[in-house]
Amino acid sequence: MCIRDRIYVGGKMIKIRETSKDDLKNIQGLWADKEVMAHVGIPEGIRMSDDDMDKWLESVASSRPNSNHYSIYSNNKYCGEVHYRIDTMHNKVADLGIKLYSFVRGCGIANEALSFVINEAYKNGAKDIYVVPNPRNKRAIRFYEKLGFEHKDAPDFIVGRFPQFDDYYMELYK
Repeated sequence: MCIRDRIYVGGKMIKIRETSKDDLKNIQGLWADKEVMAHVGIPEGIRMSDDDMDKWLESVASSRPNSNHYSIYSNNKYCGEVHYRIDTMHNKVADLGIKLYSFVRGCGIANEALSFVINEAYKNGAKDIYVVPNPRNKRAIRFYEKLGFEHKDAPDFIVGRFPQFDDYYMELYK
């Protein structure tokens, strides 16, 4: 199990750990939170049953190390998630995602969590990394730019998979 423990950011102790069954209720709440999910373009949130969450976690566990999901805690309080998924069919590019509750935004936790998951993705075989922030989330786009991500045209394999793709595609190179 991968854990980044006892990292202090802005006076807050954060822990980033591989998601387990113990985290599922927290994740359900995060995904159902309309304010959080509006930042990723899903303003109504996502509601999932306990059974659906169990199946989702089984899927996550079975796809490791090509993808992984981590739960983020600040001072032992759940505050969000971060994940990566390496696409082994398309040059081993990895997509990343992060969701945080508003009470920890702007504290440096996103920077720490994304740095952690970027390292994990590279360690597990990713060649390049991309994110697709909601194009209306200008704060996220500026944040990714500060981390070194650059805006590019979305590759054909993404546009082909999502014909209505209108997100802001950004890449980071090793």
